[in-house]
Amino acid sequence: MSSKQERQSLSANCLPLTAYLGSFSDDDKSMIIQVECYSGYMGEETPRRLILGVRVIEVAEVLDRWLATDHRYFKVRGDDGSMYILRHDMTSFDWELILFEDK
Repeated sequence: MSSKQERQSLSANCLPLTAYLGSFSDDDKSMIIQVECYSGYMGEETPRRLILGVRVIEVAEVLDRWLATDHRYFKVRGDDGSMYILRHDMTSFDWELILFEDK
């Protein structure tokens, strides 16, 4: 590993936890994250990429999706092999990480 790579690695390791994960919602039971989406022909957004602080996870597969009154839920598998359940608030347009299951 070059000294430049080592410095980058060390500086990344010194970031606060929220830089890796994202910020927590008011109820501290879910995490607000950034999600990049693809909007299909019907205009429904489908998650394609999760951004958890400095981590970027590509959505490899949408396993399930369902609707609630004010939220849309997506169960996805990331390119890291882990499973994520995401909640999209249709009023505030925030995305939250509800569940994470390591591979």
